[in-house]
Amino acid sequence: MLLHKTYKCISCKNRPNIKIKDNAYCNACFTTSFLRKLKHNYRCVLNKGAFIVHTGTVKSGTLVYALTKALYPYALESIRVFSDNVDWKGYSKLVHFDCNIKTYQEYLECCRTTSLSIDEKIVLEEKSMDDIACDILYDVLHANTHTLVENSGVAVCRDGLLFVRPFASISDREIAYFYFLYKDEIRVENVYAVDRLKEKIRSFLCKMSETNYSTVYNVVEMIRKYGDENKQVNK
Repeated sequence: MLLHKTYKCISCKNRPNIKIKDNAYCNACFTTSFLRKLKHNYRCVLNKGAFIVHTGTVKSGTLVYALTKALYPYALESIRVFSDNVDWKGYSKLVHFDCNIKTYQEYLECCRTTSLSIDEKIVLEEKSMDDIACDILYDVLHANTHTLVENSGVAVCRDGLLFVRPFASISDREIAYFYFLYKDEIRVENVYAVDRLKEKIRSFLCKMSETNYSTVYNVVEMIRKYGDENKQVNK
């Protein structure tokens, strides 16, 4: 990505490669920032037993790969990865998994079945900040406002499982660029079928983000702040 020559990387002051919000980054500093945010979101379950159902999508593959770069080896030992690709480096608990997941509902069902088989309740989920914003608007349109706050968090309880989202504060654009940098090491072989309404919501968010990059962030933060204010009132 070519940026104007007046831009400098916010961290090292070298020539930048990408601009996120108002900050420009070179590839090395972008990777450092990306992994720092990933680790921050993951730390609520650091060293606790967790599992990943690797679905073969860009986000799923990027999550599995990025965790190997963000976490120390001892932390990776607590994560069990179910994947048809058992060549992932860094994970000592790799379980061969052969399942053609095409929808999010199929993914949830697979997580429930997997949890029962290994008796673990923490799932590391691939949802990004854009996915969460899309879910928020989808729930508003369907008047499911009673679950807005809890579903906008980094960690979400659903059907007896705790879904933790390491990408919760990371946008689709950042994930796409990280994948671009490391695509030779991330295998992608699947694409989810998307609900038509959610597809339209995503298109709307993309259009809004063209003029205001913080649109997705603002949608998510608005709900989270609303939840924090309600907690204060109810104390």
